[in-house]
Amino acid sequence: MLALAAFATLVVAAAATAQTEPSEGDLETRLTGAWTLSLSPARAQAVIDRAAESATASLPPIVSDLTARELRTRNPLNRNISLDVGPERIVARYEQVTIDSRPGVPVTIEAPGDRARTEVVQLLREGRLEHVFTTERGRRWTTFLPSDDGSSLMMESVVRSSRIPDEFRYQLEYVRRE
Repeated sequence: MLALAAFATLVVAAAATAQTEPSEGDLETRLTGAWTLSLSPARAQAVIDRAAESATASLPPIVSDLTARELRTRNPLNRNISLDVGPERIVARYEQVTIDSRPGVPVTIEAPGDRARTEVVQLLREGRLEHVFTTERGRRWTTFLPSDDGSSLMMESVVRSSRIPDEFRYQLEYVRRE
């Protein structure tokens, strides 16, 4: 009887978990759309600037200034982003570049602010869209996490490189454009 009660508890717990975790189709629907910054461009740029200064703060002053400027150039502010997410294809349109690929399949692009070729992989995992940008200088992860109702989108970018002592990390919120 105790085993039957334990089994029933597991079934109820599994059903509750299945109801709270969004399906992949639901995630695609919540990600797909045209998005615009929730902050003013000046305030959003200030977020990026503070992240660049923080990532380079332990470098000597001139090197810190040059490296922070390079981070800002290679990570431009996108006032608008468009995402079209499906099971066979993901298209992400930033203001300066479009990434069009199958999920998990690497493509090569010319990254904004940089003439170097960059490998990008787009992935759907853990309830978010993830872009992994890789160059010989380092790697950037940009993730998009939609709100439960699909009205907003949190974008987080993280850069790790041997050229900077600390991670370059910032978050910006986008809202769905009508």
